[in-house]
Amino acid sequence: MADVDLSVPERTALWVLMHFVEEVPNSRIAEEFGFTIDAKARDRLVELGYVTCRRATGPGRPFLHELTEAGWKRCGTELSARAPKGADKAYRLMHPVLNDIARFLAHHGFQIADVYASEVTRAQEPELPAVDDRIRAAYLDLAAEPEALVNLDQVRTALADLSREEVDKALLRLDLLPGVYLVPEDDQRSLSARERAAAIRIGGEDKHRLCITPSAAAPHPVP
Repeated sequence: MADVDLSVPERTALWVLMHFVEEVPNSRIAEEFGFTIDAKARDRLVELGYVTCRRATGPGRPFLHELTEAGWKRCGTELSARAPKGADKAYRLMHPVLNDIARFLAHHGFQIADVYASEVTRAQEPELPAVDDRIRAAYLDLAAEPEALVNLDQVRTALADLSREEVDKALLRLDLLPGVYLVPEDDQRSLSARERAAAIRIGGEDKHRLCITPSAAAPHPVP
C-alpha cells in the first residue's frame, strides 16, 4: 500500500508515532509537539494497517496509538517521498533533508527502524557488559565463517543460563555498534517455530539473525 496517497495530517501522525516508538496518547503528543492525531487521520491509518489504536484502562481512557510493522515500512518509504501538494513551507523544506537521510541509510544498509532501536535501549537499565561479550563469544563459536548470519535461536541456546530479558537488552545495545547487525529472515515461510520465538522485535520488525564483523567481535565500548 506504499502507493496509497496520505494527507499531511496522516503523514504527520506517522512521523510522530515513529518518534515515540511505543504506544502514546494524544496528551503526550500535544505536550511535546502542540498538536494531536485527529479522529479522521487515526481512523484512516488504522484502516490502512499502519497504526493500532486502543482505549487505555486508566482515567479518561484515552486512545493509545502505535505504529504497526507496515507503518514502520511506510515511514521508511516516506523518507524518499516528495512533499505532498498543499504542504506548508516548513514541511516542504523538511523533505529534501529526509531524502538525504534515506540515501544515507540505504547506502549503509540500514532501515529507519534501526535508528529507533536506540530509543528502546535508552529506556532500559544498563546491564553488565559481560553479557554483551558472551553474545560475541557465542556468535564466534557458531559462525561458520566471518560475517556469517547466525540464528538467534542458536545464540539464545548458547546462553541458556541467562534470562531472555538480559539477552534482549544486550542485543539491543550491540545493535547500536558499527559492525553488529540484527536482520530479519528474508524467507519468512522457512522459519521454524523456535526461530520465530527467538526473534527480537526492533522498530516494529522481528529480527531473526545476528551478524558481527571481525572488527566488532572484540569487546567494544557502548556509546
